[in-house]
Amino acid sequence: VALTMGDNDYAHDNMVVKANGAVMLSDVDAALGAFVVNTFNVTVSGGTLELEFSDAGGSDPTWVVNAMTISPAFSPPPSGCDRAQFIADVTVPDGTVFAPGASFSKTWRLKNVGTCAWTTSYSLVFDSGEKMGGPDSAFLPAYVPPGSTVDVTVSLTAPSTIGTYRGYWKFANAGGARFGIGSDGNRSWWVEIRTAGAPPPPPPPPPPSSTKFDFGTAGSDLAAGGYTRVTEATSYSGSFGWTSTSGLESRDRSGPADALKRDFVMNSSAARTFKVALANGTYAVALTMGDNDYAHDDMMVKANGTVMLPDVDAALGAFAVPTFNVTVSGGFLELEFSDAGGSDPTWVVNGLSITFLY
Repeated sequence: VALTMGDNDYAHDNMVVKANGAVMLSDVDAALGAFVVNTFNVTVSGGTLELEFSDAGGSDPTWVVNAMTISPAFSPPPSGCDRAQFIADVTVPDGTVFAPGASFSKTWRLKNVGTCAWTTSYSLVFDSGEKMGGPDSAFLPAYVPPGSTVDVTVSLTAPSTIGTYRGYWKFANAGGARFGIGSDGNRSWWVEIRTAGAPPPPPPPPPPSSTKFDFGTAGSDLAAGGYTRVTEATSYSGSFGWTSTSGLESRDRSGPADALKRDFVMNSSAARTFKVALANGTYAVALTMGDNDYAHDDMMVKANGTVMLPDVDAALGAFAVPTFNVTVSGGFLELEFSDAGGSDPTWVVNGLSITFLY
């Protein structure tokens, strides 16, 4: 008896199967999207076979069954001289994704670790699980003496339904006795694939390495190097800007020569927030804050509600360039500028650079 048990959308555990009252499978677990194929032998003496499915608990209370194969004949045991060793999946490693209905070739490499030579009368045979449109059997392509390896290939077709599928294969000698891998020569090897619909979309492009803003008047020089102009009237409209422009002002001091430092946006009475739409991730933020003609003290900066800079001071003609890292999780960064008091009530901002880290 061969049973396929699994579910493309949910995991199931601790499933139990009895045959005519005897426990044959005491704990079958199938992860989400995985399908377990278990086999066992049972002797029928009363004219019927009763398979009882149940669940013994665990994290999921449900048992599932997808398919059952009952083979009425008992295959002869493998000859003591026929033994194989699995070496490698030459093509189609486990978990390879194919479109439903796609054709593919699966190649395994196996080694003759027995004492009998494998002739071209030996064959690769389907054993159990999902056949995937393959043949019942295919003769070996060459004579394989003990100690040698052989590559065996079978042409298969991905099932038409989205899911995970596994098919089990063995060898058969010239007399039809099946054998496989393992110390007893009775274990199968397999091919396991997944089918999916449309190919997954390509990953989104990474955020720009750096986003830079030059704060100031509409007519002052714009800093070179990819800076975007921001004035006191730049309102947020889905990309960047002030969430409220009320009370904001700008100044152009005409000096110093640095276009980033000669001008700024300011407010002398209230906090204001500059908002930038960003992909989620961690960023390095660098601010330029200062004034060629006046000193400013106790300036404060919050990032998404958290105080990052509690006290920024810039002497007359000096420019502070504080930096900090911030993690964006909601798709935007909000920088709130305010003044906490001191000898000057005004906050100023000249420049902002936001650099993606990871």
